[in-house]
Amino acid sequence: MEQSFSIRDEGIKNVTNVSQIISLGLESPVRWKITNYAQVDLYQKYFLDLLSRLSERGVKRVHLFATTPVSLSFSLGRVVDHYHPEIIVYNYNNNAYDWAINLRNEEILSFDVDEKTV
Repeated sequence: MEQSFSIRDEGIKNVTNVSQIISLGLESPVRWKITNYAQVDLYQKYFLDLLSRLSERGVKRVHLFATTPVSLSFSLGRVVDHYHPEIIVYNYNNNAYDWAINLRNEEILSFDVDEKTV
């Protein structure tokens, strides 16, 4: 989910072994672009649609990398439901992803970026 700045595929691949990367967000991400709640509603709608389609296709787990303001992140979390795929959200710190949380079981995942997988 790219809203404030772009996420490089290499950063994702450094901490996961995912086979497909789906980007959702602005074509040219930039900070401070959300100026009203209607925009938040649109992000929620697109995110909910994506989660529903992934669930229908049998996807069991989503690794979520987001560059969003906290208010948008909370709003996106409100649309996640029990029938959606398991979601793991990654923390970006000092130019690297250093930990993650599984939203379904509340497990905290710590990892070394040199390991390449979670």
